[in-house]
Amino acid sequence: LSAMRMEVSVAPSGATVINDAYNANPTSMLAALDALVAVEARRRVAILGLMAEIDDAERAHAEVAAYAAERGIELIAAGTDLYGIAAADDPVAAAGNVGDGDAVLVKASRSAGLERVAELLLTSGATH
Repeated sequence: LSAMRMEVSVAPSGATVINDAYNANPTSMLAALDALVAVEARRRVAILGLMAEIDDAERAHAEVAAYAAERGIELIAAGTDLYGIAAADDPVAAAGNVGDGDAVLVKASRSAGLERVAELLLTSGATH
């Protein structure tokens, strides 16, 4: 796989980080959330950004948010309010103390630049 496409790494904190910040559409978002559920974890967090250039963006983002909620995934919106929740100013801080036994998915369209969030999770361990 190319960089930023379902890259699975373990942060210094022990958290599993899935960096899929290269591209996003409704189908790939649902598949990535399914992949997150498949990871053995006590807590699952999805930091999701904008799905760019899609039809009916409001409906599509709402469907992704509902899909995450149905699967017990904690959703943090980054850079968009389209998921029906306020966008976090600092998605890493919003994720809280992410550590061993946690799994975090970072996914958005490339234009959202969420690879920076994945890098922060992998370097800081998200313990700030």
